[in-house]
Parts: sequence; structure tokens; C-alpha cells
Amino acid sequence: MAAAHSTRALRALLKFTITVDHEDRHTPVDVDILLYREEGRALVWRIGGPYGDPCESLPVPPTVAQAKRDAAAVYPKHSPFRPRARWLP
Repeated sequence: MAAAHSTRALRALLKFTITVDHEDRHTPVDVDILLYREEGRALVWRIGGPYGDPCESLPVPPTVAQAKRDAAAVYPKHSPFRPRARWLP
């Protein structure tokens, strides 16, 4: 039997949105990338929600502050992904 996730584990610590490429270039598709602290206390970026796939383009950060720096470095404002979040520089 799988262990149930606690409510705390389901609350995103950070969130940002990117626009991804797909076949129809005239219809943008936005994807949320969220940072969670999982039951083992590790931080992980997940795509779309707490049970989404890990975001492989972002490293596993040791702290929330480092997570912000990593996201800004991997997805700069001038990138074609158009990252959006209040906390991004």
C-alpha cells in the first residue's frame, strides 16, 4: 500500500509558467512548473502539479533561494519559453 502524501507535501513553494513549442505555432501552450518539498524533505521541480513529471531541465536545488536562481538561469526572460512569475528577475 502506497503512503499517502501529506497536505504540506502538496503545496507548491514556487511556481512559474513557460510557453512550450508544439505543432500549432499559432496556439501557445502554457505549462506550469512548480517546486515542492517532498516527503523525504528534498526539493523537486514538477511539471503541472504535485504528481507531474520532474522537470529534467532544472537541477534539484538544496534551497528555495537556489531554486529561484536555477530557474532564472535556465529560463531567462529573453528565452523563447517566455517564463513568467513575479519572483523571476
